[in-house]
Amino acid sequence: MVKNVKIKMILLGDAYSGKTSVLNRYVNNTFSNSPKSTIGVDFFKLDINKNESNYNIYIWDTSGQEKFDSIIRTYYRNITVVLLLFDMSNLKSFNNISHWIDNINHYCHDNIIIKLVGNKCDIKSIDTEMINKVCLDNNLSFLEVSAKYNINIKTLFNTIIDEVDYKVINKIITPNKDNGLSIIESFKIHDVKNKQFKKKNCCTIL
Repeated sequence: MVKNVKIKMILLGDAYSGKTSVLNRYVNNTFSNSPKSTIGVDFFKLDINKNESNYNIYIWDTSGQEKFDSIIRTYYRNITVVLLLFDMSNLKSFNNISHWIDNINHYCHDNIIIKLVGNKCDIKSIDTEMINKVCLDNNLSFLEVSAKYNINIKTLFNTIIDEVDYKVINKIITPNKDNGLSIIESFKIHDVKNKQFKKKNCCTIL
């Protein structure tokens, strides 16, 4: 059986925390030393094959500038995963995590998957105990990354896929229109010549 999984993801965090840099490193394996701030919202689509399943990840990369808040709020709905980024060399971006969490709690559904991501771990200056407290207080998982030096970027997206799989299998989350998650299962069937083909759309979970 092959799963075709659709995941909707949004990246949140202060301007220049590295949201676009993380995506560019993963998608294109590139990094710019002079990144431009995202204006409003940009869209990415990733197709990842893992565990004999196909994952289509639809990603909204948002601006961290306050003037775009009203626009960005419209993208909080029907989201499966939030990547909440902060700059590990910038205390202000870390302190503003509470602002982003308040927005998530207000506009997103209850079973949203949130991954706290500390970018620029190569120049981190924020105390680990402070980060651990935020994670404990808000029940968040955390990962340090560096878009510049390609540290843990692939791991980040792999852990997201693994967490989605785990929560679906254990019925912690159920695919539905509110969380933007959908799964279509296909069966591999052998014909008389022992050639494999996929019978699509045999079972659909909306």
